[in-house]
Amino acid sequence: MSLFYEPNKAKLDRLIEDATLSSGATILIPNLQRAYVWQPDQVILLIDSLIKGWPFGSLLLWSVEPACMPDISVPPMPKRSLWSLVSSVETSRGLPEAKDPTPYRMVLDGQQRLQSLVLALKGLAYGFQLFDHEWARALELPTRKETPHWSRGCLCVDLPALADEMNKHQGIIEWVDFKRVLIWATIDSSHDQSSGRTAQQRAPLHAFRHGEPVIPLATGVRQFTTKNPHFSPEVPVSTRVGARIF
Repeated sequence: MSLFYEPNKAKLDRLIEDATLSSGATILIPNLQRAYVWQPDQVILLIDSLIKGWPFGSLLLWSVEPACMPDISVPPMPKRSLWSLVSSVETSRGLPEAKDPTPYRMVLDGQQRLQSLVLALKGLAYGFQLFDHEWARALELPTRKETPHWSRGCLCVDLPALADEMNKHQGIIEWVDFKRVLIWATIDSSHDQSSGRTAQQRAPLHAFRHGEPVIPLATGVRQFTTKNPHFSPEVPVSTRVGARIF
């Protein structure tokens, strides 16, 4: 079977949904790809670019269907799902993946970006679980000594900071500094932080409290799209169809 690209655009919410389906993800990563290596600050910069409409770069996918693999004696390429939680504290949590022979797509280029979008936009259970000194390094906080203490962070919107930035820049979204607006925060400090800290070992992330003007980014996007049903951001995707990648 010949190989060819199908350049297109894909709705962002559908891409994320296909990568996180509870019944089995249908966007997967071939095991030949390196592991996810982006840091929390890089995820914020990606979301900043996406909101401002800056170049995102095309995702390259390989569409795999049963008809593409007629030789059943050849085992399918080893693959894995994306993660719901990227952790250096425990084993990172992978999502369930669709079982063969369900058609699926594998990410040939763009894994770091797609995984980052899943962590940022999917929901409260998605994000990073890092040791405190790793958070400090990633978010350019004061240096911390290495300890066993850790925090789990969900990407959130600081609403007062957003209002301040919008007022400062006359509502011009391209001028907003989303490094001030987007913050990694702990949603449930009783479960999302290690216990036993001393007074000098404050957690590096903001601990969300009910009633605060801070909301998870996924919640904010969901509320916005409910009020603006025609809002449906797209990202460029090139899909490769055929029996072999190379």
